[in-house]
Amino acid sequence: MNSRTLLWAGLIGLACAISASAEETQSRAAPSVIGFMDPQTGALLPLMATTSATEIAAASTAVTGTLKITGTMTVVSGILTTAPISCQATAVVVADPNGPITDTVTSTATRSGATATCAMLIPYEWILQTLTDKVTLSVSVFAQTRVHTRQLATFTVPANGVTTSFTFVGRL
Repeated sequence: MNSRTLLWAGLIGLACAISASAEETQSRAAPSVIGFMDPQTGALLPLMATTSATEIAAASTAVTGTLKITGTMTVVSGILTTAPISCQATAVVVADPNGPITDTVTSTATRSGATATCAMLIPYEWILQTLTDKVTLSVSVFAQTRVHTRQLATFTVPANGVTTSFTFVGRL
């Protein structure tokens, strides 16, 4: 073999050894945390605080109940009398540290002439950190190419075992 081939083979071997060594070093490195510097104390604070599963379980409370949503829509646009009308209600609890809790229900409206009526129940069981968490309830009504959507209410999580009723009216 000529000296040039040996030189290239040696350089490639050296590069592979350095690469393998760097991978070993990186796999043993401490995990990094994304955060920001507190300008007053100079401390590095994590962007998102985490809580261990045992702490969450100890501080969590299971809350059950039912949300009852009824609505009446006046059908005024060119929606065919044979077109189905669907209703959807969504309840979202945002403050949970593990991410938002979402419950959604869909039903078919009963229709009589120019009036459509929706009745929906959302039975829930939410594991919450505090009983002061807020729930946002929104509704949507769909018919052919029309959609009517609105935020219906924002309220504190109801007491355990309670059925809470909401009503809405609208036009399609």
